[in-house]
Amino acid sequence: MATFLSKRPRRQANNRVSASTAHCPPTSPASPCRGIGACLALLAGMATLGASVAWADASMTPLKAGQRVADYDARKHTDPYIVQRLTEHVYWVAVDSFNSTVVVGEEGVLVIDPLSEGRAERLLAAVASISDLPVTALVYSHSHMDHISDAPDFVAKVTESGRPLRILATDKTVQQIAYYSKDVPAPTEVIATPVGAFEFEGMAWRVHTPPDYGHSIDSSTFHFAAEQFAHCTDMVEPGNLPFLNFNSAMSVKSFAGAVQSLLELDWRHLNGGHGDVGNRADAEFYLEYTEDITAAALQAMQAVDFTKFINPEDHPIGALVNWSQAVSDQVLATMQAKYGARKDLKHLMLGHVQALIRDGVLHGEGAY
Repeated sequence: MATFLSKRPRRQANNRVSASTAHCPPTSPASPCRGIGACLALLAGMATLGASVAWADASMTPLKAGQRVADYDARKHTDPYIVQRLTEHVYWVAVDSFNSTVVVGEEGVLVIDPLSEGRAERLLAAVASISDLPVTALVYSHSHMDHISDAPDFVAKVTESGRPLRILATDKTVQQIAYYSKDVPAPTEVIATPVGAFEFEGMAWRVHTPPDYGHSIDSSTFHFAAEQFAHCTDMVEPGNLPFLNFNSAMSVKSFAGAVQSLLELDWRHLNGGHGDVGNRADAEFYLEYTEDITAAALQAMQAVDFTKFINPEDHPIGALVNWSQAVSDQVLATMQAKYGARKDLKHLMLGHVQALIRDGVLHGEGAY
């Protein structure tokens, strides 16, 4: 099978809360999707598993390549927010299990993603713990509301003094916001795709939006080459397997291609929008997992006889559903030897296998 291809930042106060007052994700009564948002927060907060890693011991000390955030798995359920400095100017911020990037300049602060479900208030508290400079730029990483629906509150708060705010998004994100009539402040600056750029206080950023998307049609990587940092929301979630149905990618092949495109950029630290701080090994692991499950699924699809599931008295879709489940069961058995320690494996398996089956139906052998 072919391989898939400034001012001194503030010292952060102790923001840990006791286990007896552990934070529960807030919901907005006005939001019809508040239950979905809470569910996503829980799913994104699954315990991270994997190889041994080094842990950072000070949140304001820049991470070394490959380091993780100290006590992340416990703190994401208890702390109102977590801050970790990555480089000279870049900070990773987690609120519950949703992440933003904060970039501190000489005159202001840039934030990537205002978050959702009332998290903007705690995100802004995290920003204030890093620097007393004003927020002067906001970036929408993509159009999905679990990362940007708090934009109205965020923008209202940071502009209440009358200070102007740059709001940046790619042209594809602008199109998606309009298509779905999303209630967020309109971007003031539009970034071209598939490759665009912008500057923040002399810091040059490149924005890469693959045409064969690995999550959403406007999924992009925001790359700060000078400090070897990348923000790519909902593609690689460090510590977790690929999300449901391979992150809703156009295809599993396009998902792997997008991850490969991410690896072709020069970065040491990754903010994936969920999960711990990422590194190159996390993206490489996603490619390895995708290759392994594709090989196992192809073997299982050949071994499990579809005709045994045909029932003339039932709707034809029943045969496909039942055959898919049988194929998934066999793939799970194969994958257990290498990935069985991961608690999310059994829950994600059926969706991953169905995505591969779908791709074969739509695209033939070229899908793999």
